[in-house]
Amino acid sequence: MATIRSKQKAVIQKGTGYTYIADSFAKDHKVANFHEVDDPQEILQRIKPFELYNRKFITFDTETHAHFKSSSEVPKSVVRRWVGTGKSAHPQDYPFCMSICDGKNAYSIYDTVDNGFAKFKQLAPLFEDPSVEKIAHNTGRVNLVL
Repeated sequence: MATIRSKQKAVIQKGTGYTYIADSFAKDHKVANFHEVDDPQEILQRIKPFELYNRKFITFDTETHAHFKSSSEVPKSVVRRWVGTGKSAHPQDYPFCMSICDGKNAYSIYDTVDNGFAKFKQLAPLFEDPSVEKIAHNTGRVNLVL
């Protein structure tokens, strides 16, 4: 039986997980064609969904964090999700970053529950556009209604 092996070393090595440090996140994880944006309107103007077989697509991902210090503080309207198992599990309550890619460029925008996710909500026209199909990652752990 043949074994398929990678010709190159894996990009992400075991034990080199990324951590979120707000002050240096953008610099630490800079990638070509990856733009950090503060104004949601800029994303709406610049994003150009890629086309395949006469269908339009965007991809997006969210990054989440534990907002509440204790599970007893979590409101009944919020579902506290846990990532990992056993003692290594950690809670993920709300998104703090959303990254959207159109096949050529990716845009990241940051927001908080403290302002009611005002920036994320401005992206609703893109996410509600039925002519653009969405491919998502990490949306099952997101407590957010646009």
